[in-house]
Amino acid sequence: DAQGRVHLYSQKLSLLHGDGGGKRGALQPAVVTAHSESVTQVTYIAGIDRIVSCSSDTTVCLTHPFKHTTRYFRGHEKAVLAFAFVEPNKYVASGGVEREIILWNPYTLRRITSLKGHLHCIQSIAFNSRDAHIISLATDKEVIVWDP
Repeated sequence: DAQGRVHLYSQKLSLLHGDGGGKRGALQPAVVTAHSESVTQVTYIAGIDRIVSCSSDTTVCLTHPFKHTTRYFRGHEKAVLAFAFVEPNKYVASGGVEREIILWNPYTLRRITSLKGHLHCIQSIAFNSRDAHIISLATDKEVIVWDP
């Protein structure tokens, strides 16, 4: 959200106590403050069993879905707007306002390399598993297909 929090909802509904009717209650989220500024993207990545989020605060956060512990990729100098998980190699690609994609090792939290070529902010990153390409879209509508 705009305050940098990630809301985690359980799939199990709990019964409300005291209503006498046994009705199911509303989901109550566990709130993890993962960032200090607005969250720009969030998704669960099964390949590393983490909720990954990125933010205007220049970080990419890996949150354990049950323990709610957080670890960070730190290395962007400007807002991070997008990321993708590269499944066969098990790394995260992230990018944003600084116009480069950084590839990260999610286990060591270290930067692997960066991909430079966009002239405007990167707003979306995807991974094509069939051809093993990273695909990025910038705000000037330029699409780059990377073969890292």
